[in-house]
Amino acid sequence: MERSGFPETSIQLSKINLGLLVLVVSGMEQSGFPETSIQMSKINLGLLVLVVSGMEQSGFPETSIQLSKINLGLLVLVVSGMEQSGFPETSIQLSKINLGLLVLVVSGMEQSGFPETSIQLSKINLGLLVLVVSGMEQSGFPETSIQLSKINLGLLVLVVSGMERSGFPETSIQMSKINLGLLVLVVSGMERSGFPETSIQ
Repeated sequence: MERSGFPETSIQLSKINLGLLVLVVSGMEQSGFPETSIQMSKINLGLLVLVVSGMEQSGFPETSIQLSKINLGLLVLVVSGMEQSGFPETSIQLSKINLGLLVLVVSGMEQSGFPETSIQLSKINLGLLVLVVSGMEQSGFPETSIQLSKINLGLLVLVVSGMERSGFPETSIQMSKINLGLLVLVVSGMERSGFPETSIQ
């Protein structure tokens, strides 16, 4: 990195992250984590070094860089913890994808000048998406319900953020969040209860 002209801050950041990698992976091995969790943490922490250094090189603001570090760090903890807790592989992969998307979406929003309230809202909703969808899969919901919840929760992020950008009053925004949240629950419940497809649509 030094030979390639990376700034000193990137070099120091990589040293810190690689140092953390040694500590985390060694600690995990000592604590009896399965080999798959250890390998996964090594991969994710390695990606953390590349992503954060690349962001700094590309001129991302410091807040975006810190946010990505936090989210990618959480990715390691959440996915490893899920594997330890016996979540099925599909749930684990889903969480990795959604948490990865969280980093991209929130960083992109900050770059595009979204207000801080929209950014925080997206972080919360995308975080909820991981929990809700993984929980639904664990509880035996049919795949169609799970996909529907992913779509509706994704729409929630877009709709509410868009409403805020367009100057809707806070009461309207809160109402939309509640109604879209109810939509997920009602439609999933209808499907579970055997309602015909025409009623659900």
